[in-house]
Amino acid sequence: MKYYILLFFLMFLALHAGAQQDLSQLNLPREASLLEAIKQEAIGNLPKAAELFEKLAESQDSRSTALFYLARLYRKSGRHEDAIKAITECTRLAQSNKWFWVYQANLMDEYGRNQSAAEAYAALSRLEPDNYTMYDNAALRFCKQKNPEEALE
Repeated sequence: MKYYILLFFLMFLALHAGAQQDLSQLNLPREASLLEAIKQEAIGNLPKAAELFEKLAESQDSRSTALFYLARLYRKSGRHEDAIKAITECTRLAQSNKWFWVYQANLMDEYGRNQSAAEAYAALSRLEPDNYTMYDNAALRFCKQKNPEEALE
């Protein structure tokens, strides 16, 4: 019985090692570009990071993720209108990603755009219907915008 277990373990180990080797041989240029852009942002080279994220945003596969990072980068750089455009396009492309909506709501709150923040929180309340904080946040922003009818919805 011991030998069967040992044989099984050795076979599994060999397959696992082969699978790891195959993954390391893959050429993943988009992922490498994304990691390079994040690295450039982390070391403070914001123009280079923006250039890389903008290039990634040209590809449909990585557009929403690149736009999310661009919105963060533009916010850091003080480019508020560009940040708003990037995060708005990001949430339009990936409507089911709650983290993109959370960032949009936070960004709109920060810039005092209550209507846009309320709409982002309303979208979040549809994504997470059991999270009543999102309903409260949407209602509060609609009231701040002097739009109580929408706050009651």
